[in-house]
Amino acid sequence: HVMTRGSEEVSKINWKTPGTANLTETGTVTWSAGTGFTGNGSGSDDYLSSFGPSTGTWNYTQNSATFGIWATADADNNRIVACSNTSGNRTLMTLSSNSTYRCNSTAATAATFNFDGTGFTAINRSSSSDLQTYKNATNASTTTTSSGVNQTFTLLRDLSVGTDSGSSIGAWFAGSSLTSGEYTTLYNALNTYFSIVSP
Repeated sequence: HVMTRGSEEVSKINWKTPGTANLTETGTVTWSAGTGFTGNGSGSDDYLSSFGPSTGTWNYTQNSATFGIWATADADNNRIVACSNTSGNRTLMTLSSNSTYRCNSTAATAATFNFDGTGFTAINRSSSSDLQTYKNATNASTTTTSSGVNQTFTLLRDLSVGTDSGSSIGAWFAGSSLTSGEYTTLYNALNTYFSIVSP
């Protein structure tokens, strides 16, 4: 999903396969051209949701999975900007200097570098034990065992502290594991796009 042009409804469409896994809004999430969707930073549980990877959609599986966003604004203090909607086998990420993350795991892993700020943030699971994380052009690897596939993805929703994210997301993606070269290609493409369309 690229969520910064056209209209709010157009921005909810899955460009790859329109009509499937479109974004659904619960409550009120603000949209603006060039920025995308912005959470309200409150405890009223307003968020966007998409497909449930437990169904095998988009080739997202327990041991081959990727999930990421392009943040156009970072207004949070360690609040989750993207996650699954249940505890347990969760995938999640925060935009924070002391970030933790998960990918199909019950255990949270501390990031080895700063996830804080705007731009590209992604998590990749390439096997049952191997994870890679990306923040713009920086990446790192770690070991965390997978334990299952999570449920429906939600954006701008923080279940752990009860206050939704106030950040802005201009794009998000999910699917099977990507190589480092594929991540570089994706980052460069998104970076070029957002350098042109940013307000």
